[in-house]
Amino acid sequence: MNDEVIKELIAIGKHFPAPVQTLLGPKYSLNPSSIRLNERMWRHYISHLSLKDLSDLLKGVVLVLDLDRRPPYMHRLSAMHIRYLFKHLQSKDYIENGNYEFSSHIADQLLANTERCDVPLGTESNFGAKTYEELLKNREAYHRWREHVDDKFKERILIADCHRKIRREQSKNTATYRGTSVHKKYIEELSELAVEEQLIKLANDDTYSAGFYPARMAYNANMNVVDKLDEDIKIMLMAKLKGKTKGSWGRFKKRLFKSYQKDHPNGHLNPWDRNCVI
Repeated sequence: MNDEVIKELIAIGKHFPAPVQTLLGPKYSLNPSSIRLNERMWRHYISHLSLKDLSDLLKGVVLVLDLDRRPPYMHRLSAMHIRYLFKHLQSKDYIENGNYEFSSHIADQLLANTERCDVPLGTESNFGAKTYEELLKNREAYHRWREHVDDKFKERILIADCHRKIRREQSKNTATYRGTSVHKKYIEELSELAVEEQLIKLANDDTYSAGFYPARMAYNANMNVVDKLDEDIKIMLMAKLKGKTKGSWGRFKKRLFKSYQKDHPNGHLNPWDRNCVI
């Protein structure tokens, strides 16, 4: 990279938006890999350029980089050049004119005549905008959406932590009382109920985990029993059985999920665990 290359890029940019293939003949011998510079090196070559030459340089860089046919996710290095040149153009525009009208006009030209998603903000997508004003509106809408998504994600994290604490306390109670007279009495009372009523009791139990209940209860809960349960009870049971993937409880949870899918073939469960998410 040298001053001659900069002059070639400026000359190419003057023909914008002519297809770069018609320009890169014997007169120009540039390719995307020939203009890979870091910010310090760009500053060295462009600090003395006029506003017009800088805009032509940016156009020339975009035209040459259009030759890069790699997937968009591999454009990050070249996207940095576009971002730095445009930011420098904006800065120079404001210093000389006191506004961003010229740089915004150049951005409009670039957006209207290139398919690159990294023009003119580099690694930040232009969201398919065809004018700089449209790009700013789309970017603002995107950031508002991202804030909403982040807030929802944080909310889910808090809910998951709460559920984790509840399950931890339930497991502790189960380990404390299992095999004791309290447990035996509880099992005796439970055996007097129908299977469906036993499952409802398990779903609403805030004290003990599923390990406190006999495994035969899960074995006896066939598809006929599961299908009779209310939707809310099914979801509560799947939440109760988080982490259960094997044995009677694991097979019972699969029956719950299968029954739920009958009414929601294209739906999603609350993410109680990975085994319950479509």
